Amino acid sequence: LDPLLVVAQMAEETAHLTSFWSQRPRRNLAGIGVTGKPGEGLSFPDLKTAVDAHTGRLLAYSLPVDAGNETQNQLIKEALSFRTLPDRLRGAASTLKGLAGTWAADPHYADKLAGVANDIRTH
Repeated sequence: LDPLLVVAQMAEETAHLTSFWSQRPRRNLAGIGVTGKPGEGLSFPDLKTAVDAHTGRLLAYSLPVDAGNETQNQLIKEALSFRTLPDRLRGAASTLKGLAGTWAADPHYADKLAGVANDIRTH
């Protein structure tokens, strides 16, 4: 998993860390469980837990069930303890395009993430 993707997704999901859900005391750096309905979304006790939950959830979307190494599978297990993920979505996003319609409803989600990542890379 490219760390740049994790950072780009965080930036996209939180409007560059300005969103309500990214702020204390919620610390949700990936929009996990945030649907737009009032009060819907997860909160995390600290930034390490938030980063691990985000990274593990992204790994779960990237890797089929039991396909990761021990460290990856531990991150996935921890992440999915906060919010489950149907097995049909495990491995659904082996590329960025797989996140469109799964992580986010936006059909242009992958293009947006790639754009943020490219902006980060060029600066």
